[in-house]
Amino acid sequence: MSDDRPDHPDPELLARLVEDRPAVAGLTAGEFGGVATYLPGRRVRGVRIGPDTVEIAVVGRYPATVPKIDRQVRGAVARHVRHRVVHVHVADLALPGDPGPGDAVVPDAARTSREPAGATGPVHGARFPPAGPPGHPRVATTASPAQRIR
Repeated sequence: MSDDRPDHPDPELLARLVEDRPAVAGLTAGEFGGVATYLPGRRVRGVRIGPDTVEIAVVGRYPATVPKIDRQVRGAVARHVRHRVVHVHVADLALPGDPGPGDAVVPDAARTSREPAGATGPVHGARFPPAGPPGHPRVATTASPAQRIR
């Protein structure tokens, strides 16, 4: 649904256009959920429209490069954003077989004994192979950002 102002882009249309690009696995609201447009009764994640800017946050599809993802996103929305500057955030790259953006990440405590700790990263369900024994500093965990920074 579009705003009543004729120059205000429709966030749902922008989201559909971006999600249809081959280099984009999906939209994401970001780690703290800040890239979103709130409409009556719903939220369009991954698209935030300001007075002079449009922010679009995506998870790219590997093997696409960040410049390729950027070009595809900007090309998809260019004629709909009019005078606004477009900021594209590539938050992650999805590998084949990864869960989609927004899929729940299973905390280590809820894993079965067959799943290695750190097999799924803390952001957007990205997969990271364990880099060492449990407790090794390079093993991906689901710790909060404050706990990860040392």
